[in-house]
Amino acid sequence: MNQPAFNARETLSVGQSSTGFTAATYGNARYAIATVEAVPVRVTVDGTAASATVGHLAEVGDFIRLKNQDQIRKFRAYALSGTASLQASFGIK
Repeated sequence: MNQPAFNARETLSVGQSSTGFTAATYGNARYAIATVEAVPVRVTVDGTAASATVGHLAEVGDFIRLKNQDQIRKFRAYALSGTASLQASFGIK
């Protein structure tokens, strides 16, 4: 079984605006995992702006897995209140 080799990480601060990962951080990563901290978020992986009503709901403690470069590049998150934090690791699988 081919396991991902993680080589970068980011703490993404998410408020009430659609926010994506930092390209200079994830580089050529083809796999990412992130955990949701502080408050729930809505996320999209198709480039659509996430909002209070658009995107998949991710609760505090949930894991978000992105399985290719396109999903990582197009990922967007929106905090449902206050500021959320996403702890993300990026790698090559």
